[in-house]
Amino acid sequence: MLKGLEPKTHRGATQLLHLHYVEPGTLSTATAAALGQLETYRELSDYNAKASFDQARAEAELEQAETFIAACRPLVG
Repeated sequence: MLKGLEPKTHRGATQLLHLHYVEPGTLSTATAAALGQLETYRELSDYNAKASFDQARAEAELEQAETFIAACRPLVG
């Protein structure tokens, strides 16, 4: 993460993202919310052996991830 921040957890990364980028208005709330949604799916797939996702859901989440990356890219140069 930029600004010399090094979170130790995914939750910490999300909190720092909000504190340093969303609250000042550098990143939109919708963009940050997309990260939260993607994190939910990551946790589900990591920790639930019965989790399954169809192709349409996977494609929608991939598009959301690409949108998040595009919004963050200008922040890292």
